Parts: sequence; C-alpha cells; structure tokens
Amino acid sequence: MCGIAGIILRTTEASISHRIQEMCAALSHRGPDGDGFMLVTERGTQPYAGKIKASYKHPLAYLPSQEISVELPARLAFGHRRLSIIDLTETGHQPMCDIGQNCWITFNGEIYNYKELREELLSNGRTFQSQSDTEVILQAYLEWGPACVERFNGMWSFCLYDPSKNLCFLSRDRAGVKPLYYLTSNQYFAFASEQKALIASGLIKAQANPKAVHQYLVAAQIDQGDVSFFEGIEEFPPGHNMLFNLNQFSFECRPYYYFTFSENRQDSYETLVTKTRSAVDNSIRLRLRSDVPIGTCLSGGIDSSILLTSMSKMTSGEIHAFTASFPGFSMDETSFAKTVAKASNAIHHLTSPTVETFLQQIDAIVYAQDTPIWDTSTFAQHAVMQLARANGIKVVMDGQGADELFGGYHHHFLTQWRECYRENGLLPTLQQMHAANKTIASPLLFFIKETYKPRNYLLRQKGSSLLADDYLKSELHHYDYEANLTLQLIQDIQKNRLRPFLKCEDRASMHVSVESRTPFSDDPDLFSLALSIPGKYKIRNGISKSILRDAYKDLLPNQILTRYDKKGFETPSNNWYSQIRSTMLASVRSANLPMVDMKKLERYSGQNDKLLFRLFVYSRWLNVFSTTH
Repeated sequence: MCGIAGIILRTTEASISHRIQEMCAALSHRGPDGDGFMLVTERGTQPYAGKIKASYKHPLAYLPSQEISVELPARLAFGHRRLSIIDLTETGHQPMCDIGQNCWITFNGEIYNYKELREELLSNGRTFQSQSDTEVILQAYLEWGPACVERFNGMWSFCLYDPSKNLCFLSRDRAGVKPLYYLTSNQYFAFASEQKALIASGLIKAQANPKAVHQYLVAAQIDQGDVSFFEGIEEFPPGHNMLFNLNQFSFECRPYYYFTFSENRQDSYETLVTKTRSAVDNSIRLRLRSDVPIGTCLSGGIDSSILLTSMSKMTSGEIHAFTASFPGFSMDETSFAKTVAKASNAIHHLTSPTVETFLQQIDAIVYAQDTPIWDTSTFAQHAVMQLARANGIKVVMDGQGADELFGGYHHHFLTQWRECYRENGLLPTLQQMHAANKTIASPLLFFIKETYKPRNYLLRQKGSSLLADDYLKSELHHYDYEANLTLQLIQDIQKNRLRPFLKCEDRASMHVSVESRTPFSDDPDLFSLALSIPGKYKIRNGISKSILRDAYKDLLPNQILTRYDKKGFETPSNNWYSQIRSTMLASVRSANLPMVDMKKLERYSGQNDKLLFRLFVYSRWLNVFSTTH
C-alpha cells in the first residue's frame, strides 16, 4: 500500500525531476516508510533515492545509489512512497524492476493471491529476487502480458514501463478500491494516487469543475460516474487497462472486467448459503496475508461483525477492533460493537468524535479527501483510522461492499417490490412490503416517497434552498432505479454507491498511513458468486442481506444477527449542525459563493442544514486549495 506518481513527456525536459519530487511530497502520508524515483534519460533508465535516507545491502538494479537532483533531464519519471506491509525489507523498494531490467513498475495496493501466482510463475521458469507482491506483477506481465491482471485477486493501481515495446501499461482494480487519477495534453501525461499530487506537479492549477460542484450542492452527489471535482483531472476508470504508446504519444484505455448479470436458478437457498460462507471466508483469509499486525473497524453492524468474528476464528493472535462511539445519542452503536468484540475476544478501542474536534479538523479532512465531504460521517471515519494508527496498527479490515453485493440498502427493497409487481401482481407485492416493516418504518410511505422523488425534488428544494433559483434549475439530477435487484446492485457498485465510499475509505485510512482492506469489494470470486444469487435470496421475508446473515448465523451473536436497522456509520449530525450553524453561515457568507442567494442566506434559520453544511464544506475546499469560483 503506497502512493504512486508518474510523468511522461513528449520531449526530454529538466523540469520533470522537480515535478515528480513535488508530486511524491504531496503523497508522503501514503508512504512514510520509504521513497524512490526512476528516470528515463537519454543515457538509459536509472533509480534515484529520495529524502528518506536508507543504506542498501543487496546489489539489486532498482536500489538507488544516488539521490535525485532538482534538475535532471528526462522524458519519463516514476515516483513512489512506500508503506511497508509485505516484504518489509529493502528488496520491497520501489520503483522496482525485474532481474533482467526488462520492465519497471510503481505500484499501490496488494495482490492477495501473490503466493499462488509466484509458485505458478516459478514453475514456468521465472526467477525472483524479493518476497513482494510487486515483483509478482512484473513477472506476471512478462509471462502473460496485460492479460495478467485478470489473474489478480486484490486491489491495485500501477504503471509499468516496458522499454522493449516503448510503452507504459497502467491498470486499476475491478471496483476501484485503489485510486488513480491522470491529466493529459499533447505534451505530457501525468498520473498519481491523489488529485492533490497532480496539482503539486505544477502542470495544472486547482479549479473546481462546475458540473461536479452542481452535483454536490444540488443532489448531494460526489465522486460518482466520470465527473471529477478538479477541472482537467480525470479519474482512471476501475476495471480498465491503459496502454500508452511512447512513440506516438497516445493511449488506449479498455475494460478488462465487467460486472455481469447471471442469476443462478439451479442451486437451492441452502446451497447458496454454503457457497456464500465459503467465498466470504476465502476472501477474508487471503486478506489476512501481511507482514504486520491486522486490526479491524467495528461498527456493530452485520458486515463488520462478520469480519471480526471470522478473523477471530482464522487467527491465533490478538485482534484490535476500532469503533466510533457517540454516547447519549440514539444512533450510537457502541453496545452492539462491544457485544461482538467480547464474543471475539478482541481488544476493543473506542473514540468519541466531537463537533469541536470536527471544526478543528475540517480543513485537514477536506485536504485529505481532495474533495468536499457529504456529511460528518467521513469525519468519524477519519477518527477511527487515527485511533488505529495511534495503537500501532497499520492494516485494518472494513466491510465496504457487502451492502452492494447482498442488498443492504433500503432502495434495494424498492427495486425488489417493482420486480415482484411485474412478475406476480399487486397482492404478493403488498405482502413483501408488509414483511419489510421489521427493516423499514412505513414501507408503503417509503415506496410512495421514493417513487415521486425525481418529480418533486426541485420543488422540495426550492422552498428551503439557499441556492439561487437559476442555479437550482440549471441541471436536473435523476436517480433511476433498475428493473432487477442484481442490476441495481451492479449500478451501485459501479456508479452510485461503492465508488465514492471506497474513495472516502482510502483517503481516511491513508491520510494517517493505514492500509484499509475490504474483503467484500475486490475479490473476483466473491463478485461472481454474489451477483449470481437471485434477489429473492438477498432480501427475504423483509430482511436485508438474508443469505449473508444465514451464512454466518453460527458465528454472530443473536443481538447482531437480528439487527434489521440500517445505521450507515451515522454521527449525531443534526445536533452538530445546530451547534455550528452560525460558524457555517459566516464561512459561506465570507466565501461570497455565486450560486448562493444572499437574501435567503440572511433570512436563514435552519430550514435545510444539510445544504448549508455542503455549502460550508465547499467554502472550506476553496480555501484549502486556494482556488476561486
């Protein structure tokens, strides 16, 4: 787990050395354990050391013998910041090349099945000089070409330089667990793990994308689809490979993985329960591979409880669990988390974020996230990761992705009801709605509200909006539900839900140099199985994620197993908003945002604190990145 950066120039320039160093400096939080560079000059390819001093004992071609200078002419540069997780020795240093110096790579992520791939490659005659998964990627590419990524089980973003073909090969994991961004012109191509590194390169200035700002303020959407918050910076799409032709200075980006709909109508529910248990167990077991201790985030919900109880059965050592606690508030889940921690004999750590601390840290959080945040739950996520780091844990498990695979959100009921109505008529649909009472308060009212939301959204917004009417109406935002639950889950994975959640997960953890592993979000075998399970087995008898619950009913405490509510990592946001309303109003007022109706702002008395919060955070984003609107 690391931070990566790179620049490709059409012609050799001395400025590239300075730019790549600035990019890596902006990523230092992602890798405090080491740094390194690789430059391609007219004299060949050479590794260079950064500012983190190290003495190397092994005579390996990728271990640097000299420090990078400020002005060093080159046409291609790789940079790397290292967080040591697998192969903690110097042989895990990056950028790395293979023994024959046929290829170089800068890599962020983990290939969890690297041991199995290594054995296969050894049997094919490949040789290794480290115990790292990074070298497995190099040898896999040399053996199988770009198709090698189809064999990987894990999370990754990397760029590989192949001098024999004079190309660069970039790739990102299937669901986008690991980030990758790029910018391009007819003179340069640059990539990095975070947008701020591309800003630091000096190749582009920080400027908000008006479309992204509108989506954020009007529809509370961010990091969805292909819209980047920074104008001119593109997000590398998950599940894609890119071949950059250095001779022609052009690239081609193509998908290598598709989330497909293929329901299994042959296996019984009981058989699929068994298969689910096996697939999830295998994913967790693979993600326990590490040369440093692993802890876990624990909310007390189904997903995080499955992770902790499973880890306790698979490992013999101590397990540290980390929980955000909000004593005195109705949404607090601490009692559930304590129940699971006690049943798993985990060492349980609690943190209680406060609104005062939120105000102190908001600018740091915005900088860490690169973009504005939806609500204060992101702050709580940061606090949990800070707690893990303070207790010496560099790797944590988290349950992101389970809701998207197994039907954990309320809108998944809506899709299932519509499907039931088309196939079975009104009475069975009403029976399904009635059964959902145990999960959703007033299911029929929920159905009506969600059905008409796209039609009356702007009407509801206008009455309490702080936005100018013209801005509010300038672009409509509709959320379209799919006709089938599995198709809805795929949409949530690819666009509406999982991608922005994974981005927040990555930034919150890596801001404090912690690697977050998400067994439900990057295992291809689990993807294939989960998306083949019929929707009626995922939401069953009015209970969400039914098949996942039943797969682990022997491990989960009954208090957890019978939890049907959906908290969603909540914080006491409404209470906090009322406490800091005057601060938020002052910040929005001083920012003089053009989309804000100042007359409405002066009359504001708390009608829509969620929108006020977004305006406040956007004003802080403008300040943090010193940009204008």
